[in-house]
Amino acid sequence: MPSIAVPFDVWSSIAEYITPDTLVALAPVNQAFYDIAQKVKYQVTDLVTYDKNTKKLLKDLQDPSLGSLVRTVHIRPWKVSDVVKPSPRRPYRAIARVYSFLDEDYAVQRAKEAVEKRLRKHIQLVLDAVGKLQNVVEYRIEWDETPGYHAQFFQAFLYPLLGDTSFGHSLTKFSLKVPVEKLPGLASVHLPLLQELDVHLSTGALPSQEVKDLVDSFVVFINNLYPTLRSFAVTSTCTSQNLDLNYLFRLLGKFPALRSLALSTPWDGVHVWAPSGEPFPLQLFIAKHARQLEELKFMGSRIANRHVPLDPEAKTWIHRLLAGIDDNYCLLSKLEVDIRTFRADLSPFFLCLDKIASQLESLVLTEYPLAYADVESLLQSFAHHGHGQATSLKTLAICLRCLTPEVIDLLAYGFPHLRSLELTFTEVSGAHFGNQVEKLVGRALHICAENVN
Repeated sequence: MPSIAVPFDVWSSIAEYITPDTLVALAPVNQAFYDIAQKVKYQVTDLVTYDKNTKKLLKDLQDPSLGSLVRTVHIRPWKVSDVVKPSPRRPYRAIARVYSFLDEDYAVQRAKEAVEKRLRKHIQLVLDAVGKLQNVVEYRIEWDETPGYHAQFFQAFLYPLLGDTSFGHSLTKFSLKVPVEKLPGLASVHLPLLQELDVHLSTGALPSQEVKDLVDSFVVFINNLYPTLRSFAVTSTCTSQNLDLNYLFRLLGKFPALRSLALSTPWDGVHVWAPSGEPFPLQLFIAKHARQLEELKFMGSRIANRHVPLDPEAKTWIHRLLAGIDDNYCLLSKLEVDIRTFRADLSPFFLCLDKIASQLESLVLTEYPLAYADVESLLQSFAHHGHGQATSLKTLAICLRCLTPEVIDLLAYGFPHLRSLELTFTEVSGAHFGNQVEKLVGRALHICAENVN
């Protein structure tokens, strides 16, 4: 009987159930597994250190057949060693010892020169390899916020990598976490296909005016994305002492393709605070995209210890944003909210939810555990539009004070079309289950499975 060639798509489907390490081991089996293993190996390229493996990887990427497989590039600039390698020639070593004896700064200068030489070498190797990649759709550059970074790395891996090569022409997603001083270099960068921008801002103790000057230049880059930008995420860190996100949003124009906006900032509102009584720039930016937004995320993060008290109203920034949501948000189907600042009274949140419950497909509530009565109120917001049940909601993630059979029953009845249910809790109660977490969670999973079917 003649052999039948198995289509490549079949091998690809099989490979989805095989771990990457096993795929590499199976590469010699046939051409299909070899091609799949190569794709898995190179489609996500991480450059986070510099060693023999990194040098080999950069050399491999210059091969067009391998470079064409790369879809994601992640760079986290590394620390370059300042160790000076001794010369293999004895006379040179002797001369170096004499110079060190005569000039106490000689060793320091040699170490500095060694670092600069290695930096130039590393940068050129990365630019030669990454700059020629044609099919990359996602680029992530990440700073770990340590003060002793090499500024040359961030300068080179933003511009000229994105400005002087074809690398950026195919990008659709860009995640940016760099020292804020390097952001102005992006003003002249053009990314014609970019749809998703994720920005992490960490300004440290920079003076307020200097931060604003840096933002002025960075906004030029963001506004140049107006024809294509669909998703915009901004994260600010608690170490940013003089950051005003309202200044950023005041300078941003309208983005006709924008569908998703996410904001993560210290939950006390220090970076988005504005006097009450009138809409603030962040709120106005969201409002002018109301009729096109499909997803909103308002997330709180860790706050810094402060010597100067913050206006108590600053903590109501999420309240104010939600209060502005009305019938104009006709496409909004996904909402994620940090509700910790509603601790005493969740009714303002439920008032907002009442307006959009009929159209929501996904709801995520974080950072505050709901009591049984809160879950009832949540269900009531949806029940107004669905004859006692939520007809549109497919995804729900909430925190609970206590997981009980009654809560599970309430969720199962009120949200019959859920396909994903994520419950976070610290306590479990219910005599019927003997207070056994495994049995109760098993029941929750069973309910989800029934709803999927």
